[in-house]
Amino acid sequence: MALGSVNMVSFAPAEIGALLGNTSVIPFTRAEIDALVNRKAYPEGKLVYTGNIASGHNYSGSVTLPDDVDYIKLRHLHSLKGPQASWPSDGVRIARNTSVQLPYIGERSYDRYPTCKFSIDGVLTYPGFGYNLDELTCAIEGYHYC
Repeated sequence: MALGSVNMVSFAPAEIGALLGNTSVIPFTRAEIDALVNRKAYPEGKLVYTGNIASGHNYSGSVTLPDDVDYIKLRHLHSLKGPQASWPSDGVRIARNTSVQLPYIGERSYDRYPTCKFSIDGVLTYPGFGYNLDELTCAIEGYHYC
């Protein structure tokens, strides 16, 4: 069964040029089509890593993430003193090679907005606190853009 028919008609060169705008040839490579499909299927990127990071009194949390993680979502899981309500419910997005001041209400003014860094090497660092009896635990979700 034929899917279509071919009509063999001779065209003058000017007529061929006029017809090129109406071709049904897809102007994308297979790799470009796959990338478009993946972007449609995973608009926020594909989840490629999950884990936790913790920091506390005089110690920083540090985690090395895989090379294919382009950005992370950091969600507040638990702290002994700091209010959880100061974090967005869906977490904080941090791209590779950036740093973000995160909301955290500590006992001292200099602890209120610690700077979390996600280096180009894939190391995520959350600074420690300057006061006792506190620990912060965050969930990490690492995403790769397709």
